[in-house]
Amino acid sequence: MKKLDTLDDPNFKLLAVDVERERAEWYDKAVACYDYNRHWLSHADAINATMTRFNITRETLKRECIKADVWEE
Repeated sequence: MKKLDTLDDPNFKLLAVDVERERAEWYDKAVACYDYNRHWLSHADAINATMTRFNITRETLKRECIKADVWEE
């Protein structure tokens, strides 16, 4: 019988590497959203829109945007 998803698989192991990869992808999407919003919105509004959409803290968003060199103040 084919397993439908990880909840059906008793041997499923959550690996830290997978969590880190998914988190990095999520942060990349948040940074792209902030950068896109910044074209039309003020800095504060772009932050608020991104924080709301991605459920991310301001500190984390700022850190990731600084890494990507898109943070404006």
